[in-house]
Amino acid sequence: MKQFTTIKSIAAPILLPNIDTDIIIPMNRYTAKQKYPICHYAFEPLRYLGDADQRNRNLDFVLNKQIFRKVKILLTGENFACGSSREAAVSALAGLGIRCLLGSSFGEIFYNNCLQQGLLPINLPSEQVSTFAEEAESGEFTIDLKTNKIITPSGNTVYFVINEFRKNCLLEGLDDLAMTLQYDHEISAYQANDQQVFPWIYQVNPSA
Repeated sequence: MKQFTTIKSIAAPILLPNIDTDIIIPMNRYTAKQKYPICHYAFEPLRYLGDADQRNRNLDFVLNKQIFRKVKILLTGENFACGSSREAAVSALAGLGIRCLLGSSFGEIFYNNCLQQGLLPINLPSEQVSTFAEEAESGEFTIDLKTNKIITPSGNTVYFVINEFRKNCLLEGLDDLAMTLQYDHEISAYQANDQQVFPWIYQVNPSA
């Protein structure tokens, strides 16, 4: 997992409420082989006019505007990424270069999936997100995870709250698997001892 410390970027506002995971990445785009990488299909119903493979972009959609083509921060509406559970929704956003989401609420499973893939979802009051949107085209936001600070283009500082354990995992670039592997020596020692104490558990029946 990619470490998260500090990022600077303008922020693209996608403030529609209840954008679900099927809008972020339609199911048919990750259940079968596709022509393009998964990020190409992110927000397909909003980002394209018709089939994404035809590459006919909807120029009214915020991520298709030149200023927002390489953003790392999204400002999101209420209940963003609700609906079905799919890790591919986070993968599609990450493929676009998104590293941080600022929103009033997120789908619970999506929120946890973000933390497993190195994206930082930050919960803020909806009024604060709307205020950020007013500055969206005026300059870069700075997200400093070490100090829990957001610095706006106008120089204002807003503090955010995040679970301390998850914060440290992001700072160190550790998902659940990587955290487990930190204890590989202890796990191997336990298994070796267990095989000596209970050898029959590890016997393999060749005729099975």
